[in-house]
Amino acid sequence: MKNTRILPDDFDDKGIDGNARGNLGGAFMSGATRQSTSATMWGLALMAVAIVLGFTRWFPGIGRGWSLLMLAGGAWLWQSETGKARVALWFPPFFAALVVAQTFRIADIGIAPALWMCAAFLVARDAWKRATNAQDGWARGVQLAQMKRGYRVYIALGVALCWLSLGQTWGRTEGTMSFGWRGGMASTLTSVPTLGADGYYSYQLQTQLQYQPMMYPNNWFWPGFEYSGRNQPLVIWTMLALLFVAGWASLRRDDALFLRGAAWANGALLFTGLWWLWRQNTEPGPRWFFVGLLMTCFGVWKLRQGEESGAHDAASLLQKLKTLKRK
Repeated sequence: MKNTRILPDDFDDKGIDGNARGNLGGAFMSGATRQSTSATMWGLALMAVAIVLGFTRWFPGIGRGWSLLMLAGGAWLWQSETGKARVALWFPPFFAALVVAQTFRIADIGIAPALWMCAAFLVARDAWKRATNAQDGWARGVQLAQMKRGYRVYIALGVALCWLSLGQTWGRTEGTMSFGWRGGMASTLTSVPTLGADGYYSYQLQTQLQYQPMMYPNNWFWPGFEYSGRNQPLVIWTMLALLFVAGWASLRRDDALFLRGAAWANGALLFTGLWWLWRQNTEPGPRWFFVGLLMTCFGVWKLRQGEESGAHDAASLLQKLKTLKRK
């Protein structure tokens, strides 16, 4: 008969003298105490590096207030990843959306924007995977494929248009004119009479220097610069509100979060509309944002009425346009 020993995972195969007899005990101990670094932790580390670089004058930052808030939220999420703290179920996806919004706000070609992009990708992907795999995850009812059908297309296109319009021109600073005069010495030729010994005058040309304060005008025009919607106040919360509406529209109609989040979606659209009304002007950015906002409101209104598709959805309108072109 062959005897079989069943060893626990934390078994330490050591002799009387304290030395390990082979690699069996070391393998079990290292496997029990090893803790892998998650993608969220890597993303938070990259975000922290980008924020620290933003405090210097050589790299763009997100502002001192937002930097402190992002560091505090990242530290709390890091503690939850290591098991030292517990966070609410809504906090990881909310913080991931916040990182994505900050990344879009600072998007550019450079080291700090690249760090933000990598951090947003890692944090958002990890939050999505956990929300879809968990039994009580909020993303289990999400169906992204249905955003291409019916009235949900208006919401997807409207939110995308609103986000893209934030990168356009939302205003211009006024130009300034600088007036000034720089004086100079002007040389003039004059004929100077000279009395000779014979009693007659002779005339000679001489150069004289004369100071003229209005000789050289110095007038400079300093043109203003354009700024986009990403620099507007409260733009981060506006982007989060639009993301919430898009996430709500991607849920199945029979999902509990879809029914409970309908009122919140209306509130997010109301906040977005008030924000646009506060910052609107005649520049192209606010105009395109308004078009995207109307498309989003129309899609949400149809979904609230219980209509998934109809005579005025995107597919039907495209079909009508094709029919008119053929005629």
